Amino acid sequence: MSIESEADLAGFFDTADFAVPATWISVAGGPSVALSVVPIRPDDIADLGGGRIKAPVAACIIPHYALSAPPVRGDLIAFLDQGYVIESAEADSTGATYHARLRRR
Repeated sequence: MSIESEADLAGFFDTADFAVPATWISVAGGPSVALSVVPIRPDDIADLGGGRIKAPVAACIIPHYALSAPPVRGDLIAFLDQGYVIESAEADSTGATYHARLRRR
């Protein structure tokens, strides 16, 4: 079963089993936005000085309906008592969520 409707997605982001409260601030300005995100810590390949290593990278999944515009590099997001800068954000194949890679502030 695919998750395609906003109601289906809201259930995923409202549950305490996965989602956590967060605050997003656009690099373009404007008011902060309270939302729920799903934090993830995938392994990623990082390029450090010409060498490649596996290292954990902070990331989160953001529901598209929570933001008025897609997240972009430089936006700020905070959750679990930690602030992050969005390094990159890509929409999933359905456009229902964004996968954001983060850097600690």
